[in-house]
Amino acid sequence: MLPPSELLEYRDENVKIAKSIGLKAATRSKSYHHACRTALSVLFDRLFQALLTWRHFNQDPRKYLVLALSDYFDCWKVAEKLGGEDAKHTDANSELLFLIAFLLDRPAPFTLNLNDMQAPTLVDGVIANWLYGAWDESQWDRGMQGVVQLGEKRTKLFVATHENYRECVFSSIEQLPKLFDRGDSLFKKRVKNSFYGDGPPTEGDNGYNDLVPDYILAAIAKKRGYQGDSVHLWRWSQ
Repeated sequence: MLPPSELLEYRDENVKIAKSIGLKAATRSKSYHHACRTALSVLFDRLFQALLTWRHFNQDPRKYLVLALSDYFDCWKVAEKLGGEDAKHTDANSELLFLIAFLLDRPAPFTLNLNDMQAPTLVDGVIANWLYGAWDESQWDRGMQGVVQLGEKRTKLFVATHENYRECVFSSIEQLPKLFDRGDSLFKKRVKNSFYGDGPPTEGDNGYNDLVPDYILAAIAKKRGYQGDSVHLWRWSQ
């Protein structure tokens, strides 16, 4: 793995390549899904830069979150043109945009249609929608049931993590310190977890676990107004 400072530069290069070569290839092949994958790739690159800056460098990560939104929508313009009326943000993990926008104190970027989502991203979509409105328990149940169907043993840590997220949403403020301690313990377990290991480094698997925070837990804490002592707390405001 590259040193953290070089990881930032590496992700910059990834974004440049994706927005040039990747989008050109999508346009040339008239592939909507290629353009969606490019938008998602750029989003994860910028989010990773933000998380690395946030936790490892202990610096204000907002510039990278702003870039995450702007670079994503640059790519989405191409995807939307190729997809036409069938183009949906949910084809490119759009729940992440809500989490990012919320941390930046920005309005919801668009209306998130949970009916278009499937597990495992659906459960994060429920959290993303809740940040700006109401909790949808029926969609949460549908999402969690779908996660278990992906393999009960394999998704055990994901399920435990998200059950803890839900408790953080509904528990009293007095209970949050204990729940955040549990969240930190669960996050550390991602190091050797195959389910999280299949995802991007933003999720804290393998060598990235002590370099990035749990940004979903951070968004929940911000929504609840919790200001405890945790590496997974958002500490920047306008």
